[in-house]
Amino acid sequence: MEIIKIFIQFLCLFFFTSCQSYFDSLKTEELEFSLPSLGLYHFDSTQEENLEISKWKVEIYSKGVSKEFLWDSNIITIQCEKNKPLCVVATPILKKAENEFTFFKPAGTIYPYTENSLTWEKGFSATVMKLLWNSKKETYLSDDYLYNFISRFNWKKFQDTIDEKKASSILKINNQEETDLKVFYNPWQIDLQELLDDLSFAEFKTSLLNPKGVYNIELPKNLKSAKSIYSSYVPENDFIAKNKSVTVQKNELNTLLIDNNHLGILSFDSIKNVSVTRVSLPIFLEE
Repeated sequence: MEIIKIFIQFLCLFFFTSCQSYFDSLKTEELEFSLPSLGLYHFDSTQEENLEISKWKVEIYSKGVSKEFLWDSNIITIQCEKNKPLCVVATPILKKAENEFTFFKPAGTIYPYTENSLTWEKGFSATVMKLLWNSKKETYLSDDYLYNFISRFNWKKFQDTIDEKKASSILKINNQEETDLKVFYNPWQIDLQELLDDLSFAEFKTSLLNPKGVYNIELPKNLKSAKSIYSSYVPENDFIAKNKSVTVQKNELNTLLIDNNHLGILSFDSIKNVSVTRVSLPIFLEE
């Protein structure tokens, strides 16, 4: 009788554990992402590329989740709660010779509002969500309040608007008869603080996603001999290669990566007044 009792207790425990595991599996989801490539070019096609991604700084934010780690694989798998808002921000750490440095804006994704892919184009929206999750440090807002706000925000429309503006800018650039200003759409030129302030008041207008004071200019003469010039926003680099021009923001410090070995700080306040200051690459130091 005692053996039967123990057997029954074992079956109950096994059944309960199995059911708990089953219901937990219904609440969670495993996401797998491929990290994007840089797809870089050189103006001089005979020059070999000597810039590579050494590793990634990955940040994951959701309700009650704040993770940051270094990752050296092209595939990343994460566990998350099903249908709860989450962002992944992945910043490439570059390697040249023995040194590591950061330059390019991050890739990213926002779950579950966009396709499960980590892209450069979604890096901005993922960063916005990350900053909102982090805003509780300054605003003392609760996780529940932020969760409700972030859950109700239309992230799909936010990302779709960014994608549409980029596609529209490319159409204008390719249309030789188009008289509108031909600038490559770069969401990182948006006034991020103004955008976050409006979002904190539960306001959002698509006009906030329009960068202000942007112009397309030919590469300055002292940069035309460069073998490679990169924007920090990776999708813009094909535009730079084809047009030998760059989209800059007036009265801002526009940073370019020149020949993979130094930065060019481009200052612009008019077409006739463009200056470039060359500075050393910032060295990445692990915290």
